[in-house]
Amino acid sequence: MRKLILTLFIALVTFAGVVQAQEVPLFSCFYECKPQQPRIYAAATSLWREVTTLMLVNQNNSYVFADLLFFDGNEKPIAHTATFTLLSPFDLDEINVCETLNLGKISSIPFAGMVQVRLLGVQDNEDQRVTVWIKNLLGSFTKGVTEPFSGTVTGIAKARCDRMMGPYIEGDVQSVFPILIENTDDGEQDD
Repeated sequence: MRKLILTLFIALVTFAGVVQAQEVPLFSCFYECKPQQPRIYAAATSLWREVTTLMLVNQNNSYVFADLLFFDGNEKPIAHTATFTLLSPFDLDEINVCETLNLGKISSIPFAGMVQVRLLGVQDNEDQRVTVWIKNLLGSFTKGVTEPFSGTVTGIAKARCDRMMGPYIEGDVQSVFPILIENTDDGEQDD
């Protein structure tokens, strides 16, 4: 059922040409992917010292779709999600930003950057009932292990992402699949 809804939505968006430079509800958040050795690029070490997760919460009675665009610290788009993240009614999804970029084979994962979350399928102020937070974790995390709490966490900070209306920037960037963590992937379950 969930796959059918997602497939129909993607077909509608693609066929109708909705994915254009139009004003859409957006969230803007920072992220950090710091390697254990600060002078070495993130791709050159097997441990993270600092990672960020992105928490997406849908408090609507209907489905909402999220599309993510990742930027480096110089505002250059580096990746976007290959599939929409489906937020079912009253759903929470948590995405490991650093492992999404790592497993997506992004060549130079920036130490810090911004992620833009575009909401699709929202109507009549439904975007007001979607919240996005980042969770920044400090500690020691093995690269390739998607669950940060499998590592050693020494500090946590959380911040709410900024909500805005604006054009969604599209560019020719690499596609990545979002890595959902902490058992927030709904999988193939029907609602």
